[in-house]
Amino acid sequence: MSAQLRLSPNLKKLLTYAIAVASFAISLAPTAKAITWTITVTTVGKDQLSYSVDPKFGGCPFTDPQDATYLHICLGDTVQWQARTTGADTTKMFNKLLILHEDFILGDKDDDPSLAFQAVNTKLTEGGHTDKDAVLYREHKYHVYVYDRVTKIKYHDDPKIIIGGARLEDLFDDVQRFCAQFPKAIDQDMNIDDEAKKQAKKQANEGCQQFQNLKKPLK
Repeated sequence: MSAQLRLSPNLKKLLTYAIAVASFAISLAPTAKAITWTITVTTVGKDQLSYSVDPKFGGCPFTDPQDATYLHICLGDTVQWQARTTGADTTKMFNKLLILHEDFILGDKDDDPSLAFQAVNTKLTEGGHTDKDAVLYREHKYHVYVYDRVTKIKYHDDPKIIIGGARLEDLFDDVQRFCAQFPKAIDQDMNIDDEAKKQAKKQANEGCQQFQNLKKPLK
């Protein structure tokens, strides 16, 4: 029987969790199919905006429902906006939508980095493909302005976009913290002999070294 199968339940849990975190981190690789996110900005009352996003699931690295005001996207995705105002009949919704970004994270329709996107009367903004040089794993604040041309009411809000979702480096650091615990945990395991402990340490060290190498491109 291999050393891995003879480890104590606690050590097995430790290894299983580290593998799960590692697999989660690897799943963040930018090979996933690009997604076009459509954010609908809807006026609520006289001074508020509500948001919805389509699709509701996916992105980097989340599979839980997305929050349209704190959207997590992958490098290579596209984001577009539209406004909904005054009633349910879109043919009678006359409005102006302006999106102003604080960082150059998205490109215009010509794929040049842009800070501003506009649309009128429920139409979609053009462009919105992520810029290849956008800073990853941080919040990118932007401003939403909506003018309802029927009620003459002006709206403003400040949502955020995260390109890359959670900080990838934090996930690797989490794995490394578990790696540091492996030698002591293996030594304290009373269910395996010295030779099995030696083999387990070797396997753990090799696995942790692979993650160290995987993290280097992030620096």
